[in-house]
Amino acid sequence: MDTTSKTADIVILTTAVDRPELHTPIFENYVRYVGNYNVQWVITINNISNQVEQTEHNLRKILDKYDVHIKTFDTGGSRVDWYNSVKYCINYAYELKPNIGYFWLEDDWSVNHGTLSEDVSLLSHTNCHVSLANRNEVSFNPALWDTVAFEHLMYNSINNPDTALGKRYVDGLNTNPERICCPFPEATKFVNKLISVNRFADAGRHWQTQTVKCRTFSIK
Repeated sequence: MDTTSKTADIVILTTAVDRPELHTPIFENYVRYVGNYNVQWVITINNISNQVEQTEHNLRKILDKYDVHIKTFDTGGSRVDWYNSVKYCINYAYELKPNIGYFWLEDDWSVNHGTLSEDVSLLSHTNCHVSLANRNEVSFNPALWDTVAFEHLMYNSINNPDTALGKRYVDGLNTNPERICCPFPEATKFVNKLISVNRFADAGRHWQTQTVKCRTFSIK
């Protein structure tokens, strides 16, 4: 890990699959939303269409103004692939120790208004979760996490699934990383403050209907 970079205020975590045609408009809008805010980006790329190299090149080009770490995988398309990507992102991001918190942001959400700076100002409570997708529960939808909530629900859970709040979702190859880290209602009850604002909309579902016809972790 490169320890020469300055400590970020927010670390952004993105688990992606190789679909550069979708990423171009999505991430260009992410850049507008993030602006010059002090962030570090942790990205994983899973292989479902043999375009991993093109995907990495495209993302590095779009995000060239930021400190970006990318981990690529030869495999993709299964629940266990997604689980491994989630675990990698969480563990790498945790070691970066941001000043304020973390931003979980998948690779297929559209954002049309607002700025990260505005939304980080909402992260003013200890053990806080700010949903940016108009959700009233803790989830993997775009959201800001303070360091306490992230450590307990994300880091501790993904590394100790058998004792996590979402341990009932541990089921071999069908293990669901989102529900291990964010079981409902346990995770929502755990946080001291849940704030919901309407910033992001799901753009990935339309892409799925036009291409793979199913969720990207259910192809195999």
